[in-house]
Amino acid sequence: MSWRRWAERGVFVASVLALLATSPPPRWHVAGTVTGPTKTSATTKALSLSIESSHEPVIRASSIPSSYDPGKGTPCLEPFVAGTKRTCLFPPGATLDTVHMNGPCGGGCSGPCTPPPGAHATVDVTEVDVSIDGDTKTMATSLPSHGKGFIASRFEVKASGASFIQAHMTITARSTGKSLYDENQACNLDAASKHAMCTFTVFDSALAGEHDVDVTVDATGYDVCPAAGCVPPKTFHVDSLGVVP
Repeated sequence: MSWRRWAERGVFVASVLALLATSPPPRWHVAGTVTGPTKTSATTKALSLSIESSHEPVIRASSIPSSYDPGKGTPCLEPFVAGTKRTCLFPPGATLDTVHMNGPCGGGCSGPCTPPPGAHATVDVTEVDVSIDGDTKTMATSLPSHGKGFIASRFEVKASGASFIQAHMTITARSTGKSLYDENQACNLDAASKHAMCTFTVFDSALAGEHDVDVTVDATGYDVCPAAGCVPPKTFHVDSLGVVP
């Protein structure tokens, strides 16, 4: 065989290896069985999901704020326990898109990709009335200048006392009152503290040279209500707002 043919084969093998190295590993996938409405019939109604699954599912709902890590799906503030039902509440206006589970495959690159035995997820959805409560926390701070590059300051908001929590954070320049940052997020469950947590990343470029700022968080908590127009239980509050070192 000529050296040219060997070279061509070498290039082909190298291309295949490069493709394998950059391709995501295969994963198994199981769609959940959903019973009930996937969106509400009225703007005052919310969706309550009763979920039982063998593995922690990824829940995706639209028309609500995304979380800090949207790749993990829409947040549920009740922790997952395999084989145990948990309830997730989504606020008025939300639409349930999918519930599914996935995981890494065994057997290497060419092996079969089959779900584990018994992998399943069942989801019962009902429309519910909700109570809505709010809380606000503010802080004045001086943010550092990190120099050049995509450097940012990170804020963490922790809240508790509601079944679904979202936080709206704004930053204004203390000297001029100019708006520098505005973002709304759905908060994730923080397993360590058992609180809901929203994380906001503020890049230096957004500050436009301003470093003495006022930070305001307006948070909203939703809970299932026995009847329309019920009074919020007054358990919802923002526990902390701070800059993460």
